[in-house]
Parts: sequence; C-alpha cells; structure tokens
Amino acid sequence: MLLKNEILSFKSISPEKAIEVSNLINEFRSKILSDFQNFEKQWFQEFKDTWKQKFIPNMERQMSWTALHETVLEYLEKAKKEV
Repeated sequence: MLLKNEILSFKSISPEKAIEVSNLINEFRSKILSDFQNFEKQWFQEFKDTWKQKFIPNMERQMSWTALHETVLEYLEKAKKEV
C-alpha cells in the first residue's frame, strides 16, 4: 500500500499503471520472502544433518581417542614406576 501511494504520487503515471507496478513489486516481494524462507529452512536442515552425521561422530571419535590416550599414558606412568 505504501509503495502504491508513493508510485501514485508521480503525476506522469496513470493510476492503473501505478497499481500494476505496485502489484508487481508486491508479488516480487512475497516471492523473494517465500524463496528466502525456503532457503533458510533447507540450509538449517542441512546444517543439522551435517552436525549429526559428521561433526558429532568426529567429536565422539576424538573424545574416545583422547580417553584412550589418557588411559595409555596413565598405564605407562604406572609401568615406569614399577620398573
């Protein structure tokens, strides 16, 4: 509505053309908004999937490796004292 009023303020444009242009702009705006929302949903879903499928398993492997590494180091420290 605001755009329509701004466009109507131009004296050289007929009211019919102003309404047509305003409608085109509104359609464009709603299409862009819809496309952006779809993109945002898709991106977020891909982010969650990647997080679950790659990042979390990698972190778990690193954590278990770290735990294993710590256990080995503790064992070696004890073994040193016994020798």
